[in-house]
Amino acid sequence: MHMRSLPDFLLRCSFVAVFLTASVQAHALDSPVIINCGTATKLTLPTHVEFLFNREFGGESLSEAVAQCDAYRHAALAQIRDAELQPTDIRMTPVLPVSSCMVSSGILVQFSMSSFNTPSGAALFAALSDRLSLLASEMQASLEDPFFFTMQKEAIEAEVVARATENAFPHAEAVSEALKSTIYAIEKVEIKEVVWEQQPQKQYGESAQIGCTAKVQVTYMMTTQ
Repeated sequence: MHMRSLPDFLLRCSFVAVFLTASVQAHALDSPVIINCGTATKLTLPTHVEFLFNREFGGESLSEAVAQCDAYRHAALAQIRDAELQPTDIRMTPVLPVSSCMVSSGILVQFSMSSFNTPSGAALFAALSDRLSLLASEMQASLEDPFFFTMQKEAIEAEVVARATENAFPHAEAVSEALKSTIYAIEKVEIKEVVWEQQPQKQYGESAQIGCTAKVQVTYMMTTQ
C-alpha cells in the first residue's frame, strides 16, 4: 500500500483531537520504520435511546422465582403498552439466575430521538424520563440510566478510524524529516480501540450528542540515507 499524498493527510475537522507519540525502529534486514499513534473523535446526534426496567424475583426455589418472574413480565409488558408512550420497540431481556433461589429480568423500551434532537428536546426528554420513572415505581422495578446510540454506528466508526489514521501522519513525517529521510509507504495499521462515550465533555449545539473515539497505531516505512 503506497503512502497517500500529504494534502490528504492535512484534512482538519473541529471535532478531531490528536494525541500523538512517535518512535523510530530499524529492522536488521528491512527498511527503517516509524511507529506513531493517531486519535480522532467525532460527536454525533443519537438516533435512538433505550430505557431498561429491571427487577429481581426470589422464592423457595429457583423454579418458584422463575414462575414469579414470568407472571410479572407479561403483566408489566401490558402496563407499559397501556401507558401510550409510543416507543419504537419493546423487548424482554433474558431471565438470569442471580443466586440459587433468585432471578433477574427486565423490559427494554426504545424511543426515537427525532423529537428530542430539537431546541425544545431537553424539556420533552425530561417529561418522558419523569413518566418512565413513575411507571417504574408503579411496576416496583428499577429504571436504569438511558442508553443513547446511533443507527449509523458502523459508518461513523469507519470515518473516525480513517481520520485517526490521517492524524498519525504529520508527526511521523516530522520525525522522518529530522532524520533526513522520507516516508514512502505504510507497513501496517493497527486499530487499538474504538469507544463510544454517552456524555462527551465538550459539546456544541442545542442537542445532546454522543461521541466516538478511535485510536490507531501506524507503522511507516522510510527510505534509508
